[in-house]
Amino acid sequence: NLEEAVNKPLAEKLGVSGQTLLIVKGDKKINLTNEGFMYAVVKPEKFKEIINEKVDGLMAQ
Repeated sequence: NLEEAVNKPLAEKLGVSGQTLLIVKGDKKINLTNEGFMYAVVKPEKFKEIINEKVDGLMAQ
């Protein structure tokens, strides 16, 4: 929640200024905001597949 002062340093570090869905591992950031807005409600299974694909890719590194 960017309205809470405690979260502002993290938001600045990640370079976000609004609603954002990120997967972060070290210096690597994957932005899933667009996919979240497109699929989370209308095609949740597709969104889960995308998340799994991205997380598996990060874990393999």
